[in-house]
Amino acid sequence: MNIRKTYNYLQATVLALNKLSWIAYIKLNKYNSVGQEEYMKIKHLKKLYIISIITGIICMLCQCLPAGGPETLDLSKVKPVEEIPYTMVVSNDLIRELAYMFARTRSLKAEVLVKPGMNPLTYKPTDEDKKAILEADVFLYMGLGLEPGLAPFISRIKKKTRCIPITAGLDKELLIQSDIYDGGYDPHIWWGPDVWEKLLYNVMKIFSTLDTGGKEKYVNVYLRYGESTNLFHHRFMKLWMDAIPKEKKYLVTLHPAFTYLNRLYGITVKSILAPFKDDYTESRINECADFIILHKIPVIFPEVSYSTAPLEAVKRAVADKGYKVTIGPEIYSYFLSQDMKTKDYTYLGAGRIMGRAIYDALKITDVPGVPD
Repeated sequence: MNIRKTYNYLQATVLALNKLSWIAYIKLNKYNSVGQEEYMKIKHLKKLYIISIITGIICMLCQCLPAGGPETLDLSKVKPVEEIPYTMVVSNDLIRELAYMFARTRSLKAEVLVKPGMNPLTYKPTDEDKKAILEADVFLYMGLGLEPGLAPFISRIKKKTRCIPITAGLDKELLIQSDIYDGGYDPHIWWGPDVWEKLLYNVMKIFSTLDTGGKEKYVNVYLRYGESTNLFHHRFMKLWMDAIPKEKKYLVTLHPAFTYLNRLYGITVKSILAPFKDDYTESRINECADFIILHKIPVIFPEVSYSTAPLEAVKRAVADKGYKVTIGPEIYSYFLSQDMKTKDYTYLGAGRIMGRAIYDALKITDVPGVPD
């Protein structure tokens, strides 16, 4: 259930009832001096008057509900760890990569809860996962509604252990509004390099707070990583995406994890799976097939660590309608490579491989000056 959306509907409903109840109140005063017969005709308005009191209270309560968006990053209450290296559990693979980049010189290794092939939006922690979080020195998660299955457990334990959402404190102006997710914003921020660069500052502060002795190292990693992310955006990703003709800028893949790629580079994104769904439906397959045919899309993209079965189903549906689409190289949604020896084990390495693959698949001809 989308809590934020439910809040909005509730607030709209009670405001409407409150308006009706005030009308009832006025009419009751108007007809209070008339005879019993006339008064009985409008006695139902008394009920609305009572509702006015109840809904007024509910309206005030709705104003006190959380506003959505990033939580506040308050590290003042986070105690530094007592020993180095310390134990860390992270919710997903992208945070694992951040821990690797920032703290590998401090011999820190992070255990990841959402395993390859799983979806963070539908993931629910097992008893073993809960135990791992409670026994760890630190638990990092993305926040912004990316891990709704973890929310009830985190709310119960966050005062007992170090549970830190790494997106806390991000400027809302950087985020894409969406009422699909409980946070009120799309949480798939990593393929927006502009947002990811801002997130690195959060991560630096978190690690510096946890391990005060390594602060200088974390600041240096932040500066280098931030510069490299900026370079990746301006010197590579932007040039590749700008070189794709406008009529070819369509990315059809498995999950709705590329919204920020769309905003930054103007690529229209279509996912085979709907948000919070792990299985595809026939109607969704046909919808994607029609989208592909309408826009003459030549390639669809599988994702690392996920089955290609949904893409094969789309390919067959497209063929049945008299068109042809091919399945291209893998791109990276929720997972990077799990092999430390490959370039795509890191965010920047995976980003460069993915950007070049999208460009190669969608370009019409080679464009001079586009980087390899």
